[in-house]
Amino acid sequence: RPRTFKLDEHHTSVPSPYALYEHHGVSFSKFQSQGEDHPPAGPKTTSRPSHVSEKDVALAHVSLGYTLKSVHENILNEWYGPIDAAPDSGWQECLSWQECFTTLLETAFDELLAATSSITVPSFILSKSDEDPNPEGEDSGFHLIEEQTKALVKDLRLALGRAIAFYVFDDVEVPSLVLSPTLDWTQRFFFDPISVASTTSDTLPLPNSRSSSHETGKVTFVGFDDAIWGDPLMEGALARYPEASPDVTEGYGESLVQFPRQETKRLWYVVYASSKSVLAAIREKDYPRAKEAEALLNEIAEKLKTAPCY
Repeated sequence: RPRTFKLDEHHTSVPSPYALYEHHGVSFSKFQSQGEDHPPAGPKTTSRPSHVSEKDVALAHVSLGYTLKSVHENILNEWYGPIDAAPDSGWQECLSWQECFTTLLETAFDELLAATSSITVPSFILSKSDEDPNPEGEDSGFHLIEEQTKALVKDLRLALGRAIAFYVFDDVEVPSLVLSPTLDWTQRFFFDPISVASTTSDTLPLPNSRSSSHETGKVTFVGFDDAIWGDPLMEGALARYPEASPDVTEGYGESLVQFPRQETKRLWYVVYASSKSVLAAIREKDYPRAKEAEALLNEIAEKLKTAPCY
């Protein structure tokens, strides 16, 4: 039987009953479009059903934003850290988000260095070409990725030191439930295709109030293994690169990025998500996916060299 973390059957936190369970299932999203300009680096999904239109997807994202807003405002905790942290892990004494996030990030960096310390993969996998120039295997060469990972982590740690010195992460006052601080957040959310796709009105009410009567579709979520008590901006649907979906932001009711330092903070959350994505891909020996996430990691690392911390 899965362990229960929190249970509320009385609608006191969000406008519906909710329960948090330990869960290790495989997640996916029926609404993931293969035609996105910036698809998340993560497991590929099936194309959305033919009866689901672009408008349906937008309405589903609006509903997702509304749901996330309710979760972030109402499901709170007294300490920062992974929601499944063991009682003797020390996380229950973590009262600083900056301390929490930097610990999580440094742990991800260490795991990344360890994971790449003995990996060799065919050089064509890490090049711009998608085809092996030597399919027969003669002289195809191997590329040791340990050194480039060390250089990348070194650059990131230098930038992180500057962010810590300016207390970039210390503007978070209350630990909120962050459901999916990952690149593959679309894999974790499910949308009711009947309630969304059957909607035909062009004047649907948007969820811009505390009312739960809007008809933009039902949102459910699975897979709490990555969930964190932390900063709402870390939510993958809000921090996704290059920016949050305008429809999700519309449903959320506000942008969480108001100042330059908050944009820098958002980039750091993408660094964390990318690092975890690389690690997951390496464990699964999915090197093309690891390459995709690592490319994003390198891109963000360059931006962080000059990102404002004020």
